[in-house]
Amino acid sequence: MICNAVCHRSWFQPVHVQVALYDDRLEVTSPGMLSRDVTIQKMKEGISELIFTAEKQLVFCS
Repeated sequence: MICNAVCHRSWFQPVHVQVALYDDRLEVTSPGMLSRDVTIQKMKEGISELIFTAEKQLVFCS
């Protein structure tokens, strides 16, 4: 999760990735925004165009 936050952060903002450890959770905050094709609603519904496309290509390659 931390590696993902560092790799996918916005490098246009001079802000660091923040990691906070609590008794019941780990929170990782990464500067930047979602890409234009990703919405909160799609994330809640589990929709991922990139994964879907990759899975389709794997089926055709098999």
